[in-house]
Amino acid sequence: MKKFIIIIFTLTLSLTLAANENGRFFGFLADEDGLQSPLVNPAAMAIENSSGFSFIYQSDKDNIKNHILLFNLKKLSYSYENYKDVSIHNISGSEKILRNFYFGIGTKWINAKTDLENLRFNYGFLYRPTNYTSFAYTSDNFNKKLINHNFGISLRPFPNTLKLTLSADMSFIKENKDFKSQKPIVGFDSEIFQGVKIGGNYKMESKTIGINFALNFNNLSIGSISNLDKDNEYVSSYSYVNISDKTYSSLPFINKTRKFYDYKLAGNIVDINPIQKIGPFVLINNSNTEMDNIKKKLKKLKDDKSIKGIIFQSGGFTSNFANMQELQESFADFKSSGKKIIFYFESISNAQYILASAIADKIYLNPAGSVDLHGIGVKSPYFKELLTKLDIDVYNFRSHPFKTAGNMFSENHMTKAERQSLDYILSGIYEDMVNMIKSGRGNKLQKDVKTIIDEGPYFESNDALKVGLVDGLIYQDQLKSILKKDFQVKITKFFPKDKMKYNWKNEKKDKVAIIYAKGNITSGKGVVGKSIGSKSLVKDIRKARKDKSIKGIILRVNSGGGSALASDIIAREVNLCKQGKNAKPVVVSMGGVAASGGYFISCFADKIVAEPSTITGSIGVIGIIPNFSRLYQKIGVNWDFIQKGKHANLGTTTRQMTDEEKEIIRKSIEYTYHSFVSTVAKGRKMNYKDVNKYAQGRVWTGRQALERGLVDELGSLEKAKSEMKKILNTGNDLQIIKLQKIDTDGFIKLSLSGKLAYFIDPSLALPSYLRESITNYRTINKLSKEKILMINNLNINLD
Repeated sequence: MKKFIIIIFTLTLSLTLAANENGRFFGFLADEDGLQSPLVNPAAMAIENSSGFSFIYQSDKDNIKNHILLFNLKKLSYSYENYKDVSIHNISGSEKILRNFYFGIGTKWINAKTDLENLRFNYGFLYRPTNYTSFAYTSDNFNKKLINHNFGISLRPFPNTLKLTLSADMSFIKENKDFKSQKPIVGFDSEIFQGVKIGGNYKMESKTIGINFALNFNNLSIGSISNLDKDNEYVSSYSYVNISDKTYSSLPFINKTRKFYDYKLAGNIVDINPIQKIGPFVLINNSNTEMDNIKKKLKKLKDDKSIKGIIFQSGGFTSNFANMQELQESFADFKSSGKKIIFYFESISNAQYILASAIADKIYLNPAGSVDLHGIGVKSPYFKELLTKLDIDVYNFRSHPFKTAGNMFSENHMTKAERQSLDYILSGIYEDMVNMIKSGRGNKLQKDVKTIIDEGPYFESNDALKVGLVDGLIYQDQLKSILKKDFQVKITKFFPKDKMKYNWKNEKKDKVAIIYAKGNITSGKGVVGKSIGSKSLVKDIRKARKDKSIKGIILRVNSGGGSALASDIIAREVNLCKQGKNAKPVVVSMGGVAASGGYFISCFADKIVAEPSTITGSIGVIGIIPNFSRLYQKIGVNWDFIQKGKHANLGTTTRQMTDEEKEIIRKSIEYTYHSFVSTVAKGRKMNYKDVNKYAQGRVWTGRQALERGLVDELGSLEKAKSEMKKILNTGNDLQIIKLQKIDTDGFIKLSLSGKLAYFIDPSLALPSYLRESITNYRTINKLSKEKILMINNLNINLD
């Protein structure tokens, strides 16, 4: 009741203070933020409701006719008006200055003359502190002697229940040194029911009445404004057609068709797509799909009432298992609105089936297709015998037998400790996989999940149908009729557009930076989404740490580690975020892997959130030093040295290491391991003994790490955001800021897909397990200058 009294009092007061009488009327200064906003108040374009095309046709009682064309981008507009054989051009731009405060400016010229004498300037301000109130000011500079000052106010008494806006505008004209006020314009605008708008205005100065009416059809709005004098005689009228980039609140019968969106999910699903600059070129991998883009699309599809579900048709998507779990959570949120998910495959890979089984309402398979469901495994080549034949020796210094990142170079087969560690972690991930399949298809399967997996793969489609892995065997051209019969829907390829923003107020949000740490850790600069350079990542964290507007940092870690030195430098910067006058919390969100150095850089976070299948831990240290002395001797290459200092050639690849040199490396490994465990104990607030118990190079899943106190929560990036809100003790939504933006303007963009990708990296043509071996070799080789490494190269194969 108090709010209603305040609104009525404010409106009454505004009638004496604020209105606008410009002769023409396209909307109220504080209310209009659609396609006509450049003609009313250019500041309103910053609301971002005005992009599109508009045509306005005007006629009056003297049969004078004119038309206006508007071409609007998001915050920029050009309009052309033909009036009495005069051409008027106008360019306007706008920007948001503060959270609910906007500024716009425009310039106008007649015919083709753009000299200073012919230019006319106008500017405007718009302030919307609540969903109840909106205030506006504009100024029109017609010439040096005549200036209009226009004020406006709009009120919405019931913004959450009734689409009704009450408005008033008033003008003060400054001519030479004299001020003259004009009587107000008052009026209302309402949506009497969905898609139908009516409104009216009364111009006290000319004593004319305006009546406006509009119909909305998705992206199209058609309307008119008719003006009558005090004797109800016709004065003038405006008709308009708006074609918007956004969707209007439309007539109910427009969106009655039930639709399934044809979602093209393909390529590798990643946290952030790496963009690499090489000379004048920018290399972009277009075969990757960013997880955040999938989530945003799902939210729009969930909110669109005409979309009743999603259909995936033979999408060749891949990702790590942790990302699959994150996707499962996002699709579950989409389905919470009662919408359906359908898959159609010509053949189904192991990884594709795991996700599809967990989220799909129906899975259809081509009659000639197969379901390659076979479980998960780890395989690794061992090169010791090959290297021995090449007369190459490898010294593999390990803090513990479980620290196995260098074993592929120093062993002939998997060691007992390596097998024990991998079997334990694989058992945990396998249980998650089984539960994922059971959660979506448990009531449709004719046998228990593990038995079905053991009997796979299913190369005959009828076998897959019999055990309940799929719901039907059909050809793709039969899909439309089946969806129409079972779900009464049609398939659409048109993605829903953004809706027109109705609420005036932008609610306060707490700004939180998200920083991606993806790839192996090295000293120097890295490539966002591909490699972690200590210099680059520290710079990003420091920037967020020193920015007072940023309330917290989410560090998204997807790394098997690398350089011990670089890891320590990054971990220190994370710890500094929690100190000093501008201290702020850090929450780590672990992706597919956050092990060894990846775990080290995470341990000082206020909270660590991991997916159940995240590969983490691996708290241990290795040192890899190759020895080519026998190879050099064999091919006739001789080396001589002059040195000052007993250990000047420590770590050289040209001779055998002495026992003393080996002991030096072992002590360094031991010291670095002790430092690693101590750092984790300090960061996790655990005692050294407990950390050491779960360290020793052992690898854990996220679920196993939670049981041992190495992480705090299980969940996705969304869970990390939720934990950040708890730490900040805020009810506000978070405004997520991506700091690691790469400027690609002025560069030649090359897509890393198809033949170009194979040309730049021929290893892409190899089987996945061989690519992984080459990647591991490249990593070790890149880190060859560093004797001590915190690295884990474990990869769980879902294919």
